[in-house]
Amino acid sequence: MSYRYRTTLFPILLTTLLSSQAYARGEITTVTTMLQGAIPSNYTLGDQLYEWGEGEDLILKSIQLGDKSIEYNKFTPDRVVVRRVTNSRASGRPCAVFAATMGSDYRFQPTYPDQPLAGDGTADLTEEGNCDYGKLVSSNRLNIGSLDLFANAERDYSIKNIERVDLIFSNGLITPTAGLDESGHVVIEKSGNNHVQIAAITALNDKGEPSSYGPLIMVRPHDYQDDSEIRYGIAYEAQRFAFLSNKNKAPQGYLQYRRNRTETLGMAFVSVADLGLGAEQKYYGISLFGADVDPDLHTLTDPTTFPLDTGFETPVTLPSGVPAQNAGDADIIVGTAGDFTLVTASGETTTTPPTDVAGSSETKDVVDIVDTPAPSSNSGGSGGGSIGAGLATLLPLLWRQRRRPRRRG
Repeated sequence: MSYRYRTTLFPILLTTLLSSQAYARGEITTVTTMLQGAIPSNYTLGDQLYEWGEGEDLILKSIQLGDKSIEYNKFTPDRVVVRRVTNSRASGRPCAVFAATMGSDYRFQPTYPDQPLAGDGTADLTEEGNCDYGKLVSSNRLNIGSLDLFANAERDYSIKNIERVDLIFSNGLITPTAGLDESGHVVIEKSGNNHVQIAAITALNDKGEPSSYGPLIMVRPHDYQDDSEIRYGIAYEAQRFAFLSNKNKAPQGYLQYRRNRTETLGMAFVSVADLGLGAEQKYYGISLFGADVDPDLHTLTDPTTFPLDTGFETPVTLPSGVPAQNAGDADIIVGTAGDFTLVTASGETTTTPPTDVAGSSETKDVVDIVDTPAPSSNSGGSGGGSIGAGLATLLPLLWRQRRRPRRRG
């Protein structure tokens, strides 16, 4: 398969990128991408044919920090865990995405958001078309991504039950000995206009789940006025995206068109120093949180304590004074960038990725877990009250069953 590379430059913003102040607020404005052949497939909903893989997958290869080109997703997590808590409006594993179109609201450039190759080289769709959210959030693809990641309310078509997403390196990553401001994680957000929070996983329990975190770090919109805070830069030209989703309640099914909009992509760099990590410190990846999660009110290791009515205009203001009205609106892709040492299962360390990042960005294991809280579960917008021990049911739902799509001609 041949690849085509391109670098996107914004000359007006480049001076800002090269200033030391830009690093402090995380703005990324220059990236290198490549085009990779997409996998065609199609399905019909009602009388409407949906065609995927009509163009190419747009792959993020590297970002530019000062005079350094830093590879994106050199290391990918071996587990991505989507933590869901059932609420009155959503159950199962609902999915909502933005996807670049090809001259029609029903023809899309990228590969359908879960098409692992079968043994005969054809593409399969899992669970009657439901998409793989963990891979969407942690991928290298820029022309498809998660839509309204933490939304529990308000937009009927994108209501979900996602409360936290964990990108886990089960054996650990080790931070570099120097240059802690040049290694970390890239947060990509459609239009770069919504808050999201990120924290380093500093320990795992015996089940491989996060048991402790570093400080919760807010990534702010590109037009946020305080330039001492981490915020997005506009790093890629506008694309015409269709918004698609499936059913809010199980069974979910295939993605259905809802609306379209032409938008850019924002990117922010959150360094390991920003995450509160030191030189040669071992940590186990990161978790993503909605902007209305408050560590003073909620238990970060227990998503059932998080607000279950997160929306777009929810009147929430954190003690820090940050308004979280758009907490549910984050459209996020995230990955690693910079120099790390990967700890392997045997305990050895390596700085060389196991596969070429350009050829494979897939994780080894994606887990989508639905937690059903006790009847007294928290649903308040201010997020008060803790469930404590309240998991009534734990359903580790691994997306294994696959269904082959209709192939064209």
